[in-house]
Amino acid sequence: GNTAESMSIPGSSTFVPTPFDLPLNLWKVIFQIFLTALNVMCWLVPLRAKKLEENELGLGLANAFSGGVFLSLAFGHLIPECIHGFEGYNESLP
Repeated sequence: GNTAESMSIPGSSTFVPTPFDLPLNLWKVIFQIFLTALNVMCWLVPLRAKKLEENELGLGLANAFSGGVFLSLAFGHLIPECIHGFEGYNESLP
């Protein structure tokens, strides 16, 4: 029948419990602090380590990995435009 549960709007706000009953905004601040500390640690460790400057293979692999990350992000963002550009074509034709 037409009960309130069957007529609920999709995406309407409902109470979702959070871990340790902390508010969601507090969890966001905690994760921002954690990710910022992790970020600082990840760029500070290579700056302080002198052996990394001498490791040609390590630097080459890190350079190739970072280049691959940027290329995959760039081409990954083009996929929706490519899909949109091929709309209307019959896929069964060669």
